[in-house]
Amino acid sequence: MDPPARKEKSKVKEPAFRVEKAKQKSAQQELKQRQRAEHCRDPKTCRPKVSLPVSETLDIYALNRVMTELEQQQFDEFCKQMQPPGE
Repeated sequence: MDPPARKEKSKVKEPAFRVEKAKQKSAQQELKQRQRAEHCRDPKTCRPKVSLPVSETLDIYALNRVMTELEQQQFDEFCKQMQPPGE
């Protein structure tokens, strides 16, 4: 009868652990937000958001697509080279 009693105790402890872990995570996120806010008060250290013209944004997307395709091709070639002969 001891094993079922032990399982019940662990079930009771688990939610408390999760609650504590969630509180810690929330506190860490809040701290990060405060640090970011303090960091951006100083104009020398805060980087402003850059807004690019639409044409430049589209160029970046196109370049990203081309690079992704190239990376996939290189990966496929690598996989072929790594296959043992005869397969």
